[in-house]
Amino acid sequence: MGKIREEKVDEIVKEELNQGTFPGAVVLLRDQNEVLFHRAYGSRAEVPEEKTMEADTIFDLASLTKVVVTTTLAIKLVEDGIWKLHDPLSSYVAEFDRSEVTLFNLLTHTSGLVPWVDLFSGKRGREDSLKKLFTDKWPVLNPVVPPGERVIYSDLNFILLGIALKRITGTDLDDLARNEIFEPLNMDNSSFNPPDRLNERIAPTEKSSRRNTILRGEVHDENCYALGGVSGHAGLFSTAGDLANFLSVLLNGGEFNGKRFISAGSVRLFNRNFTSKLNENRGLGWKLQGEETESAGDLLSKTSFGHTGFTGGSIWVDPLESLGIIILTNRVHPERSRGQDRINDFRARVNNVILGELT
Repeated sequence: MGKIREEKVDEIVKEELNQGTFPGAVVLLRDQNEVLFHRAYGSRAEVPEEKTMEADTIFDLASLTKVVVTTTLAIKLVEDGIWKLHDPLSSYVAEFDRSEVTLFNLLTHTSGLVPWVDLFSGKRGREDSLKKLFTDKWPVLNPVVPPGERVIYSDLNFILLGIALKRITGTDLDDLARNEIFEPLNMDNSSFNPPDRLNERIAPTEKSSRRNTILRGEVHDENCYALGGVSGHAGLFSTAGDLANFLSVLLNGGEFNGKRFISAGSVRLFNRNFTSKLNENRGLGWKLQGEETESAGDLLSKTSFGHTGFTGGSIWVDPLESLGIIILTNRVHPERSRGQDRINDFRARVNNVILGELT
């Protein structure tokens, strides 16, 4: 491909910095073989003191956890013959007694469950939150539509998947992610509940009145916090560089540095449209490029798949053009309402400029 129009990417990011959409950003582009562009902009922190954004800044990735960790672990268990995608969730999480809801429904957001519930009010311990999740008064046991009828993007789907992963393997989700993903892919800066020694490299998020602090190295998502910082829907901290290693797998048919990580068939499930007759296009875990995909932009091919995170990050992969685009920001610093009306437009414009070189 031709040289990236670096000055156009710079221009768009700096425009959003001036608008106050986010304190800072890291943008990375890679193809099958190498990283083509990796640049930091603005500030890593604004309060309590200004800190310059660095290319190796560690971000709270929020819902990018769903695809980087949970979807990947789920498909690896399929490959290992441990479970099947159309197994009922109740086979692994006995408290969930609706046998019609399958792992596939959770991964494609077709379970019919509500988008969100409050697990963090009141008692904060993980076990208390899990008990609260499964009481008969809570909507996790009462889907709002039958499974397979509609796409309803729900954190609950991946909270439940995280629980199922631990139950079937006997291993905590953070340890499972480290052993099965981070270590094999040389993702040395990736973890749940990162150690204090990394705090200076972590981009802070919200000034939380509930927790009476500026969150840095402590997960932003309240339900994940209530679950001890480790969940299938949120909690991952990582860098653009580490995510570039993960994208190498997706751009190379499941291989990393010439070694098989997952099968090419598994990668194809990520951008296979399982919900073409429903209200939104979804692959396994991932969202697909389509008319309603605001964060993708206009020029990514119809084979593209991606995901966003509430804290300000996005990943998009275009297999046709052999490109992966990572945009990380901490747009919720120091307030969660910051930039929420502009962040998707920004992501789309950056993607458009990068793909514009190809078109």
